[in-house]
Amino acid sequence: MALPPSRFMYALALLSGCVADPMDTPPDGLVGKVVVGPALNGGGDADIRGVVDTSGECVTVRIEGAPEDNGFIWPNGTGWDSERGVVLPNGETLNDGDLVSGAGSSRSVHRDRSATPDLMAALIECGWDPGSETPWLQRTTE
Repeated sequence: MALPPSRFMYALALLSGCVADPMDTPPDGLVGKVVVGPALNGGGDADIRGVVDTSGECVTVRIEGAPEDNGFIWPNGTGWDSERGVVLPNGETLNDGDLVSGAGSSRSVHRDRSATPDLMAALIECGWDPGSETPWLQRTTE
C-alpha cells in the first residue's frame, strides 16, 4: 500500500533531515513540578525577572508587581529533579529563592496559537487559569 502524497512528502522530509522528528522534541506540559511550554510564535523579547518558588505543587517565579496566582511557563527542554530543582535546557539548576532572568512574554495561554493541549492541561492541573496573563519564559540570560 502506497502512502498518500502528503504523508510521503513528510516522510521524505523527515528522513532527509529537513523537518524535526516529533519524537525528538522535548515534551511540554507538566514535567515533574514545572510547566513547560513550546517555543512562542512571535514575541518573546520582554524581560522576565523574578525569584523561583518551589514551595507549591508547581514551580513558579514571583515577579514583582505581578499577581501570584498566574503561574509560570518554563522554556521547552526544562525539567525537574527532586534533589537539584529546576533543570534548565542548558543544564543549569535553580532552587527555591534563586533569581531567574531571561526573555519571554506574558500571554493569555488559551488564546495563544503556540499553546498545546498538554500545556493547557498542565496550567489547570497546577490550579492556574489559562485565560489569565501568564509569564512565558523563552530563554534565560546570565
